[in-house]
Amino acid sequence: MGILNLRKVVTLADFYRLYKAWIEYQFEEEKAKSIIAKTQTGLFRYTLPYYGFPLKLNGNLSFSEMNEGLKFMEEISINQAVYLSEAQEQVFDKFGDRVSSASRRVYRSALKQMLDWGRSQDWWKQSVETSSNSRTPTMLIFKKRVEHWHKLKPQEISSDLSQQLGSFSTYLVTQRQPYLNDSSCIRYRREVLGVLGWMHRVKGVALTDLSLTNIVPVASIHNWDAAKEVVALAEEYLEWMRTNLGGKESTLRFALQAFFYVAEYIHYDYTKNI
Repeated sequence: MGILNLRKVVTLADFYRLYKAWIEYQFEEEKAKSIIAKTQTGLFRYTLPYYGFPLKLNGNLSFSEMNEGLKFMEEISINQAVYLSEAQEQVFDKFGDRVSSASRRVYRSALKQMLDWGRSQDWWKQSVETSSNSRTPTMLIFKKRVEHWHKLKPQEISSDLSQQLGSFSTYLVTQRQPYLNDSSCIRYRREVLGVLGWMHRVKGVALTDLSLTNIVPVASIHNWDAAKEVVALAEEYLEWMRTNLGGKESTLRFALQAFFYVAEYIHYDYTKNI
């Protein structure tokens, strides 16, 4: 028995929301939470990367990353539902030994339960099977969304950090030589927000503690060991980008240059009153 007009089931996000609502209706709260959590992991971490969503090899997905996964599914047609199991197997292959056989069984089962439920719905045959004829799994690369999905959102930027970023932008377009034009300044500010977002979402730095000095500590200006730690941090971030975002060399160069600009600014800010 269907529970939604088939005209509204057009994306994988629609499918997931319907299934989640059914699970919450069908089971007690704790059981429902358990099923939904396994389904989310099976989809967002172990299936969506086939379609271009960032592959996170280590650590659990954060709440923010889960929300990004749901937004990402809004861009994937419902006709891809018949290929989700195949896509999941290909993502499992990318993880290799990082995902045990037992975990694979858990998340295969979670996805299969969702698909079995979908096939029992009135809308499946027309919305999914008809539109899937003569199709194959489609890898979707939404570069603007993927490239900077991890960057800090406006609501995550504290007042102190906002002020510091304003000073950083002013430095780039008025103090440094040569000056950057406005579009370049915006690009590198975005790169810095990417580094800070990574430090928060991946390395666990609290939003209230984020600062440009997390990227380049003042000590690195005059201490070689501290400077080497900045180099190591930059290398770690670039490697994370390669692994999780499939970063092109041009993208990585922008990210690396952002480290240099932050280092320039920290030096300028530290020494301007000396």
